[in-house]
Amino acid sequence: MVTLLEQAQALLNTDSLSIDDVRELQRLEAQASGDEAELIAELWEAVYALADESLLKKLQDDAI
Repeated sequence: MVTLLEQAQALLNTDSLSIDDVRELQRLEAQASGDEAELIAELWEAVYALADESLLKKLQDDAI
């Protein structure tokens, strides 16, 4: 069985991060609890590092 953390990490294993990937990460983080939720929360740094300018603008516009 794949954990929520593994699902979240898999979202970031891409050359092109999308807004749908970010929304899925947000959903997974909301479902997680305890240490797993904290580890998923730490992945947000990677989201901002991987996001292109267009995605960063969408994230700002959507207040994600």
